[in-house]
Amino acid sequence: MRGILPFLITQTALLSTAATASKCYFSDGSEASSEIQPCFPSKSTSACCSTNKSGTLPNDVCLHNGLCMAQVAQYSGLIFQNACTDKSWESPDCPSVCGMSLAQNTGIYVLPCPQRGVGYWCCSANGTECCDDAFRMNMGSLVIGEDTSSDSSTSAAGSETTAKATTTTTADVTTTATATSNPTSCALEDAGAECPKSNTTAVGAGLGISLGACLVGTVGALFFQRRAHQKKLREYSALHASQMVQLGHGGPSAHPTMQTMAELPLRPNKVYEIGDSRG
Repeated sequence: MRGILPFLITQTALLSTAATASKCYFSDGSEASSEIQPCFPSKSTSACCSTNKSGTLPNDVCLHNGLCMAQVAQYSGLIFQNACTDKSWESPDCPSVCGMSLAQNTGIYVLPCPQRGVGYWCCSANGTECCDDAFRMNMGSLVIGEDTSSDSSTSAAGSETTAKATTTTTADVTTTATATSNPTSCALEDAGAECPKSNTTAVGAGLGISLGACLVGTVGALFFQRRAHQKKLREYSALHASQMVQLGHGGPSAHPTMQTMAELPLRPNKVYEIGDSRG
C-alpha cells in the first residue's frame, strides 16, 4: 500500500500538469473553451485552434504559422487567429499576425486583400473590411495532427510557381509530389519583382505576351473572388448583426467562406503547403 500511494500521487500530479498545459487563452487573457486545443502539444507553448469540436462538426486545421483554417462545409477555408497556451501572450510561439491592438476574447479574422497585391492579408475583429491596413504574409502550410516534421517548408520557390503535397510517415521519410509551371514564367509572389529578360527578341516578345495574359487573368480572377468574398461577409453580417461571433466557442462555427483559399482533402498525418499566390 505504501508503494502504491506515491505512485498515485505522482500520476495525479502529471495529469494535473497535462490538464493545465492544455488550456488555451485568447489575446485578452480570457480562457478559451475546451474545444480549442494546442496545435503543437509537445511544445511548452503553442498556438491553439478548434481541434476538439463536439458532435459531427469538422475540426479546424492548424497552420504552421499559428493561424487556423475553418473546415465547416459552407465556410471552409476561412483563416483566423485564435488562441495560445501562454495566457500573457508574451511567448514568441503565440500567433502574432494580428498583434495585441485587436486583443479580445474571441478569434480574429485574417482576410485576403487581393486588390492590394498577391499574398496580402488584413486582420479584422468582426469580419468587416480591413484592407487599408493590409500586410504581406506567406500563409504557410497545413498541419494535420501533431507536427512531426522539423524542416517543413513554408515558402514558395523564388523563380517558379510550385505546388507541393508532402506525406510524412512514422519513419520520418517524406514523399513529395511536385507540380511545377514553366520555369521561364515570372513568379508573382514578390511585389515589384521583374521577370528575367530573354536573350532574344522573339523569345522576349513571346514571354511578354504570355506573362501579360497571365497577369490580366490573375487580376481578373482575384477581382471576382474578392467580390464573392465580400458578398458572403455582407450576408453573414446581416444574419448576425446583433452579436459578435465567437470563433471556436463551442456550437456551430459560423465562418464566412473565403473563396480565395482552395479546399484541400484532409487525411491524418499529412501536411499541405499553401502557396500565397492564392491569396
